[in-house]
Amino acid sequence: MALGYTLQLPEEDRFLMSKNDLLDKICVLFGGRVAEELHFGDVTTGASNDLERATQIARQMVTEFGMSEKLGLVKLGHKHNEVFLGRDIGEDRNYSDAIAYSIDQEVKAIVDYCYEKVRTILLENEDEMKKVATTLLEREVIEGKDLNILLGIESEENGITPSSDEQDQQKGEEPVSSKTLDAEEESASEAPLETKSMPEDMERASAEPSPVSDGEIRRDAAV
Repeated sequence: MALGYTLQLPEEDRFLMSKNDLLDKICVLFGGRVAEELHFGDVTTGASNDLERATQIARQMVTEFGMSEKLGLVKLGHKHNEVFLGRDIGEDRNYSDAIAYSIDQEVKAIVDYCYEKVRTILLENEDEMKKVATTLLEREVIEGKDLNILLGIESEENGITPSSDEQDQQKGEEPVSSKTLDAEEESASEAPLETKSMPEDMERASAEPSPVSDGEIRRDAAV
Protein backbone atom coordinates (compact mmCIF):
# COMPACT_ATOMS: atom_id res chain seq x y z
CA MET A 1 0.00 0.00 0.00
CA ALA A 2 1.35 3.41 -0.99
CA LEU A 3 0.86 6.24 1.50
CA GLY A 4 1.63 8.82 -1.17
CA TYR A 5 2.02 8.56 -4.90
CA THR A 6 2.67 10.99 -7.77
CA LEU A 7 1.81 9.76 -11.24
CA GLN A 8 3.42 11.70 -14.07
CA LEU A 9 1.58 11.28 -17.35
CA PRO A 10 3.41 12.26 -20.54
CA GLU A 11 1.71 15.02 -22.50
CA GLU A 12 2.79 13.28 -25.71
CA ASP A 13 4.70 10.20 -26.83
CA ARG A 14 8.38 10.66 -26.06
CA PHE A 15 11.33 8.60 -27.18
CA LEU A 16 14.12 10.84 -25.91
CA MET A 17 14.74 12.65 -22.64
CA SER A 18 17.13 15.51 -22.07
CA LYS A 19 19.43 15.96 -19.10
CA ASN A 20 17.15 18.63 -17.65
CA ASP A 21 14.16 16.29 -17.98
CA LEU A 22 15.96 13.62 -15.95
CA LEU A 23 17.00 16.13 -13.31
CA ASP A 24 13.40 17.28 -13.01
CA LYS A 25 12.24 13.69 -12.51
CA ILE A 26 14.71 13.31 -9.64
CA CYS A 27 13.47 16.56 -8.11
CA VAL A 28 9.88 15.32 -8.21
CA LEU A 29 10.93 12.12 -6.44
CA PHE A 30 12.54 14.16 -3.64
CA GLY A 31 9.45 16.30 -3.03
CA GLY A 32 7.87 14.09 -0.37
CA ARG A 33 11.08 13.50 1.56
CA VAL A 34 12.00 17.18 1.70
CA ALA A 35 8.45 18.12 2.68
CA GLU A 36 8.69 15.72 5.64
CA GLU A 37 11.88 17.36 6.84
CA LEU A 38 10.51 20.88 6.56
CA HIS A 39 7.09 20.24 8.07
CA PHE A 40 7.76 17.61 10.74
CA GLY A 41 11.47 18.09 11.38
CA ASP A 42 11.92 14.33 10.98
CA VAL A 43 11.98 11.70 8.22
CA THR A 44 10.23 8.35 7.77
CA THR A 45 10.70 5.27 5.61
CA GLY A 46 7.97 6.41 3.22
CA ALA A 47 10.42 7.77 0.65
CA SER A 48 12.51 4.59 0.32
CA ASN A 49 11.25 3.79 -3.18
CA ASP A 50 11.64 7.42 -4.25
CA LEU A 51 15.28 7.39 -3.15
CA GLU A 52 15.88 4.12 -4.99
CA ARG A 53 14.44 5.44 -8.25
CA ALA A 54 16.26 8.77 -7.95
CA THR A 55 19.59 7.02 -7.40
CA GLN A 56 18.95 4.72 -10.36
CA ILE A 57 18.24 7.66 -12.68
CA ALA A 58 21.36 9.50 -11.50
CA ARG A 59 23.54 6.40 -12.02
CA GLN A 60 22.14 5.88 -15.51
CA MET A 61 22.95 9.49 -16.34
CA VAL A 62 26.58 8.88 -15.37
CA THR A 63 27.23 5.34 -16.62
CA GLU A 64 24.86 4.95 -19.60
CA PHE A 65 23.90 8.34 -21.02
CA GLY A 66 27.26 10.13 -20.91
CA MET A 67 25.86 13.06 -18.92
CA SER A 68 28.80 13.42 -16.55
CA GLU A 69 31.25 16.18 -17.37
CA LYS A 70 33.91 14.55 -15.24
CA LEU A 71 33.76 11.04 -16.74
CA GLY A 72 32.87 12.13 -20.26
CA LEU A 73 31.11 10.32 -23.11
CA VAL A 74 31.74 6.74 -22.07
CA LYS A 75 29.53 3.72 -21.40
CA LEU A 76 30.59 2.23 -18.11
CA GLY A 77 29.64 -1.32 -17.18
CA HIS A 78 27.96 -4.08 -19.15
CA LYS A 79 24.56 -5.41 -18.17
CA HIS A 80 23.60 -9.05 -18.68
CA ASN A 81 19.95 -9.95 -18.40
CA GLU A 82 20.27 -13.66 -19.14
CA VAL A 83 19.53 -15.79 -16.11
CA PHE A 84 21.53 -19.00 -16.55
CA LEU A 85 22.50 -21.63 -14.03
CA GLY A 86 21.18 -19.62 -11.13
CA ARG A 87 22.99 -16.47 -12.17
CA ASP A 88 21.05 -13.32 -11.21
CA ILE A 89 20.57 -10.30 -13.39
CA GLY A 90 23.54 -8.06 -12.75
CA GLU A 91 26.28 -5.95 -14.29
CA ASP A 92 29.87 -6.70 -15.22
CA ARG A 93 32.37 -4.02 -14.30
CA ASN A 94 34.70 -2.99 -17.09
CA TYR A 95 36.32 -0.14 -15.16
CA SER A 96 38.78 0.26 -12.33
CA ASP A 97 38.17 0.98 -8.68
CA ALA A 98 39.20 4.58 -9.24
CA ILE A 99 36.49 4.98 -11.92
CA ALA A 100 33.97 3.28 -9.61
CA TYR A 101 34.78 5.87 -6.94
CA SER A 102 34.33 8.68 -9.48
CA ILE A 103 30.96 7.23 -10.51
CA ASP A 104 29.79 7.24 -6.90
CA GLN A 105 30.95 10.84 -6.50
CA GLU A 106 29.13 11.96 -9.63
CA VAL A 107 25.92 10.18 -8.64
CA LYS A 108 26.03 11.80 -5.21
CA ALA A 109 26.66 15.22 -6.76
CA ILE A 110 23.53 14.89 -8.95
CA VAL A 111 21.42 13.71 -6.02
CA ASP A 112 22.66 16.51 -3.75
CA TYR A 113 22.02 19.13 -6.43
CA CYS A 114 18.41 17.99 -6.91
CA TYR A 115 17.84 17.79 -3.16
CA GLU A 116 19.01 21.36 -2.58
CA LYS A 117 16.92 22.59 -5.51
CA VAL A 118 13.76 20.97 -4.11
CA ARG A 119 14.46 22.31 -0.64
CA THR A 120 14.82 25.85 -1.99
CA ILE A 121 11.59 25.57 -3.99
CA LEU A 122 9.55 24.30 -1.04
CA LEU A 123 10.97 26.91 1.34
CA GLU A 124 9.99 29.66 -1.09
CA ASN A 125 6.51 28.18 -1.56
CA GLU A 126 5.71 26.97 1.94
CA ASP A 127 2.15 28.34 1.87
CA GLU A 128 1.39 26.52 -1.39
CA MET A 129 2.82 23.30 0.06
CA LYS A 130 0.49 23.52 3.06
CA LYS A 131 -2.45 24.32 0.78
CA VAL A 132 -1.79 21.19 -1.28
CA ALA A 133 -1.40 19.06 1.85
CA THR A 134 -4.70 20.34 3.27
CA THR A 135 -6.49 19.64 -0.02
CA LEU A 136 -5.07 16.10 -0.12
CA LEU A 137 -6.43 15.42 3.35
CA GLU A 138 -9.88 16.45 2.13
CA ARG A 139 -9.93 14.88 -1.33
CA GLU A 140 -7.12 12.27 -1.31
CA VAL A 141 -6.52 12.75 -5.06
CA ILE A 142 -5.67 15.92 -6.99
CA GLU A 143 -5.70 15.87 -10.78
CA GLY A 144 -3.17 17.86 -12.75
CA LYS A 145 -5.63 20.55 -13.85
CA ASP A 146 -6.94 20.98 -10.29
CA LEU A 147 -3.38 21.27 -9.00
CA ASN A 148 -2.59 24.02 -11.51
CA ILE A 149 -5.66 25.95 -10.43
CA LEU A 150 -4.85 25.42 -6.75
CA LEU A 151 -1.33 26.76 -7.18
CA GLY A 152 -2.44 29.67 -9.35
CA ILE A 153 -0.26 28.70 -12.30
CA GLU A 154 -0.73 30.92 -15.33
CA SER A 155 -3.42 29.51 -17.56
CA GLU A 156 -1.65 30.30 -20.84
CA GLU A 157 1.23 28.00 -19.97
CA ASN A 158 -0.98 25.07 -19.00
CA GLY A 159 -3.87 25.25 -21.43
CA ILE A 160 -6.47 26.25 -18.83
CA THR A 161 -8.89 28.83 -20.15
CA PRO A 162 -9.81 31.43 -17.51
CA SER A 163 -13.41 32.47 -17.05
CA SER A 164 -14.74 35.71 -18.49
CA ASP A 165 -14.84 37.31 -15.02
CA GLU A 166 -11.18 36.41 -14.46
CA GLN A 167 -10.25 37.89 -17.82
CA ASP A 168 -12.11 41.13 -16.95
CA GLN A 169 -10.37 41.29 -13.58
CA GLN A 170 -6.98 40.80 -15.24
CA LYS A 171 -7.77 43.69 -17.62
CA GLY A 172 -9.00 45.88 -14.74
CA GLU A 173 -12.59 45.90 -15.98
CA GLU A 174 -15.64 45.24 -13.84
CA PRO A 175 -17.11 41.81 -14.62
CA VAL A 176 -20.59 41.78 -16.12
CA SER A 177 -22.98 39.94 -13.83
CA SER A 178 -25.83 37.74 -14.98
CA LYS A 179 -28.34 40.12 -13.33
CA THR A 180 -27.15 42.96 -15.52
CA LEU A 181 -27.57 40.84 -18.64
CA ASP A 182 -31.09 39.80 -17.57
CA ALA A 183 -32.09 43.44 -16.94
CA GLU A 184 -30.84 44.45 -20.38
CA GLU A 185 -32.79 41.64 -22.05
CA GLU A 186 -35.97 42.55 -20.13
CA SER A 187 -35.75 46.23 -21.06
CA ALA A 188 -35.19 45.27 -24.68
CA SER A 189 -38.30 43.04 -24.70
CA GLU A 190 -40.50 45.78 -23.15
CA ALA A 191 -39.41 48.51 -25.57
CA PRO A 192 -42.18 49.37 -28.13
CA LEU A 193 -41.58 48.35 -31.69
CA GLU A 194 -41.15 51.24 -34.11
CA THR A 195 -43.51 51.32 -37.10
CA LYS A 196 -42.51 53.04 -40.27
CA SER A 197 -45.21 55.07 -42.06
CA MET A 198 -45.96 54.35 -45.68
CA PRO A 199 -45.23 57.03 -48.28
CA GLU A 200 -48.22 59.22 -49.22
CA ASP A 201 -48.21 58.05 -52.86
CA MET A 202 -48.44 54.39 -51.77
CA GLU A 203 -51.27 55.21 -49.30
CA ARG A 204 -53.34 56.96 -52.00
CA ALA A 205 -52.74 54.13 -54.43
CA SER A 206 -53.92 51.56 -51.91
CA ALA A 207 -57.01 53.64 -50.99
CA GLU A 208 -58.15 54.36 -54.59
CA PRO A 209 -60.11 51.58 -56.34
CA SER A 210 -58.43 50.06 -59.30
CA PRO A 211 -59.86 51.17 -62.70
CA VAL A 212 -61.99 48.66 -64.62
CA SER A 213 -61.94 48.53 -68.40
CA ASP A 214 -65.07 48.73 -70.60
CA GLY A 215 -64.63 45.15 -71.73
CA GLU A 216 -64.77 43.91 -68.19
CA ILE A 217 -67.99 45.97 -67.52
CA ARG A 218 -69.78 44.50 -70.54
CA ARG A 219 -68.70 40.98 -69.59
CA ASP A 220 -70.01 41.43 -66.09
CA ALA A 221 -73.28 42.85 -67.37
CA ALA A 222 -73.76 39.97 -69.77
CA VAL A 223 -73.30 37.52 -66.94
